Amino acid sequence: MSKRPLTIAKAERRLNFQNVVGRMPTMAFVVAKPNNRWEVRESYRTENGPRSRTLASFSELTPPVEKLVVERSAKDVDIEGLRLKATRAGAPVTSEIDLMAGRLLKEMQHGRSPNRRLSNLIRDSFRSKSQLSHEVDRMKMWTGASQRERAQALEDLLGFGDAIPDRDRRGRSAKRSEFPRISSG
Repeated sequence: MSKRPLTIAKAERRLNFQNVVGRMPTMAFVVAKPNNRWEVRESYRTENGPRSRTLASFSELTPPVEKLVVERSAKDVDIEGLRLKATRAGAPVTSEIDLMAGRLLKEMQHGRSPNRRLSNLIRDSFRSKSQLSHEVDRMKMWTGASQRERAQALEDLLGFGDAIPDRDRRGRSAKRSEFPRISSG
């Protein structure tokens, strides 16, 4: 006796999807639209079958569009995965660094430029890594840090210093043992 193939309807009855209430999000995807536009859509399952909704429409995937997608999505969104899907769909993808570089160029076109120290750091960043010292790289890391970030780093460093035990001249711990010395005699 041969078994008949299991149809989708029979499988759904066996799994009892009729008791599913509400929407079950499954995935986000990018689709091309007319006039060089794209949409990030999210598919979800309902008792009436699969549906999708638009999370964001865009002509260029930028960090603000990504933020909108994350806010509107019913589940967690992998931003790197989203960028990859947009690239595969043919959409232009712009990162935060590209936006900042564009703003810098626009400001420079209007006659404004960063201070000399920052200008030198930016210029040096485009040179090969072998020409830059380790100290310069570390300095660049802190150039854009806020006062709060710098204060937090200093507090962490001071806390680390407090955790190091004091030593005497012989390299032994300067703190006395809590137990009295036993003298032999």
